[in-house]
Amino acid sequence: MDPKWIAKSGGHDDEVRLDIYRDCLGYLAKLKAKGYLQDMGMLEFARWYRQNRGYNKPDISLWQDIIFGSEKQAFWYIDAWMRATVDPNQGGAVVDLRPYVSRLHRPVGADTEILYDGSYPYILHAQYRGGWPCFMDTKSMFTGAITCRGRTVLLNHQRTQCDFRKEGGDYLAIMNPVELDFGDLTAACMTKVVFRGAGAIEMQRTIACAVPDCEFEVLDFLNGTCGTTEYPTDMRSVILGYAGAQGENRLKFAYTGRSIEVPEVDQVYACVPDAGTRIVLSPGRKPAAGLVRDGIVTGPMYTLGIRNKVKAGGGIQDMPDDFGHVMHWSCPWCFARQNDSAGLVYDKKKGEYYCVRCYFTGDRAKNRGGVWQLSKEISADADKIEDPGRDGVKCLG
Repeated sequence: MDPKWIAKSGGHDDEVRLDIYRDCLGYLAKLKAKGYLQDMGMLEFARWYRQNRGYNKPDISLWQDIIFGSEKQAFWYIDAWMRATVDPNQGGAVVDLRPYVSRLHRPVGADTEILYDGSYPYILHAQYRGGWPCFMDTKSMFTGAITCRGRTVLLNHQRTQCDFRKEGGDYLAIMNPVELDFGDLTAACMTKVVFRGAGAIEMQRTIACAVPDCEFEVLDFLNGTCGTTEYPTDMRSVILGYAGAQGENRLKFAYTGRSIEVPEVDQVYACVPDAGTRIVLSPGRKPAAGLVRDGIVTGPMYTLGIRNKVKAGGGIQDMPDDFGHVMHWSCPWCFARQNDSAGLVYDKKKGEYYCVRCYFTGDRAKNRGGVWQLSKEISADADKIEDPGRDGVKCLG
């Protein structure tokens, strides 16, 4: 635990954060007393892991935010081939991917070329490559976009939650369906991220709407990069390419922004020597178009994409019974959501919300039924809202 997290700072109640820390330690101490938990140092854990876990068995973690009480989740999958992170908060996008299968030799220390950075290279990372302009104005991630009737909806803008399931030798992160607004048409999309082992990830999407045989164009794309920190690296060793009915062609990463789209491909790929990895995207159904895009200096990421057309399977009733929309409370001043990493926080002891980003403080009763409702009314009633300052919030009349 970083001591700065519980140190005095800003205008927030430091006792709240300290209480959270104490409660967490107290909870772990109770589990240890009951024999459900064992605390270990890193060397002890390494020995235990070698004795109790096989190299061919993946580790799965569906993380739930229990400290702040939000509904945010994160899904991790780790095996001998790779480590991947799936973020339901961004529509089930793969937001971190590291290819362990390349087994890079990275000695670290004063007598090596790498003085202190022992991190394993990533080939996509939404946090470290989140502020750069890239394809469809998205981050470095593996996500998708769906187009219908001239309107495109990015799936990484759709917040949802997920569940975990094992089917045979596959491990599935199953997102709750999300609503997609295409103007005069509303559809629902459910995403399944399937880990098949041996370095294979399959993205499955099911679309349903009330208009029978409505056609949708689905573009699954990966904004790839390479690095260990938030600072850009030289990508000119990367080779992009596609293969299909028209043969095979390659494009060297040269910061030109050049884009090539082929009407029918078997695969699009990128060779990343610095990560010792070849990344391949192949369509689940054919014919499918392929996209290969070079990056630019101010957006040092390449793009691989597969574009396909699918028809909806009928009415909304064809979706699973758990179809629904997850509502998250939102700060009425800066619009930070309750499931943001640095957004709205609920203090159970005081029964009120406060925002990590701004000075908002208030509870649901003060806000005419909810912080979410108040934030939706701001655009229409902005002239009725006063600056709350540090003393609390003055709500709509």
